Amino acid sequence: MNGLYKDREQTEAKHEILRRYLESFAHKVGRTYETIDYVDAFCGPWEERDSKDLSDTSIAIALGKLQSVAETLDTNGRKRIRCIFNEKTAKSFAKLQAYVEANRGKFPLLEIHTLHGTFENNAGKIKELATHKFMLLFVDPTGWSGFSPDALGTLIGQRNSEVIINFMRSFIVRHLCPPGPEQMDRLTDLLGEKRAKRLAGQHLPITKIEEELFEVLKDDLGFRFAAKSPIHNPDKDQVHFHLFYGTHHPAGMQVMRDAEYKALSQHDRNRFEKKEDQYQFSLFGEDLEVQGPYLQARQEHASGLAGAILKRLQTSSPSLKFATLRAEMQETHYLKEAEIKDVVVELADAGKIEPTWKLRKGRRPKDDDCIYLKRR
Repeated sequence: MNGLYKDREQTEAKHEILRRYLESFAHKVGRTYETIDYVDAFCGPWEERDSKDLSDTSIAIALGKLQSVAETLDTNGRKRIRCIFNEKTAKSFAKLQAYVEANRGKFPLLEIHTLHGTFENNAGKIKELATHKFMLLFVDPTGWSGFSPDALGTLIGQRNSEVIINFMRSFIVRHLCPPGPEQMDRLTDLLGEKRAKRLAGQHLPITKIEEELFEVLKDDLGFRFAAKSPIHNPDKDQVHFHLFYGTHHPAGMQVMRDAEYKALSQHDRNRFEKKEDQYQFSLFGEDLEVQGPYLQARQEHASGLAGAILKRLQTSSPSLKFATLRAEMQETHYLKEAEIKDVVVELADAGKIEPTWKLRKGRRPKDDDCIYLKRR
């Protein structure tokens, strides 16, 4: 556990997902699309403990990772990655600007812009700046508002893009779930007017609002796939916030779940060590296995995966490719590609799925292999 994150381990987990995701994302996208816009819509900094280097902020994490990736790409002298940092509060913006100006020399392969103002007011300016072939939008507000579907749509449109949204569960439960005079306006800010009119006046479970945000990502913003990653409270057995994710490409789902697994497995361990003596050992002299809420959820998802795959294949055509099936399963299952492949192979061995990969003498399915039920 990094000492900078003491008593805010949930932020460490979030930053670790971002760090790992950015590295894989930028390598894949940089080679395919050549140029990338990275937009941090609510960048801060706030609550940082490293006031000099901002190493415990999304700002420094993004700049460091993207500079490292840029160094591996064939740039031909071009700055192929553009970073746009937006912050509304004057105090935080002053810190942001001072940090960027003092450290530009550390990131020579990045084009860096800073904007002062709310994300919704600056969405048009960001769109004018973000002219590269691919955009990743990171939305991490201190509360629950400021990123309406209209503002997100202004920026995302029909372009090649992905989005990560930090959904602050505790704020949502307090401000949007109970019916009241401000519920309609608050739901509109988060979900849009049409959805708000349908939901306002009800005592809403948090899961219902999360379902609606999924629909915003897929129906309103047009992302092909959407998922969420659970980051649990370090002191309670409950989700502190979810990272929602939207992408058009199956590979995006794979990158996100891989980053999530590495970060949240460690978060489970950090939560365990916070509660227990970190030097406690099993009778066999090995570290006690940590089975926190994230890893427990993964076990449940793994046990239900075969049934989910068979159910999906009952309504699919024989042209459904493994890459699409995998991404669809990853929308609701915290599982990695290899784990999904293993279950598909097991279903084929049981005579329930056609082992189409064997036609090319393969042992396991690949992205372009079609997956369908065994013909009777």
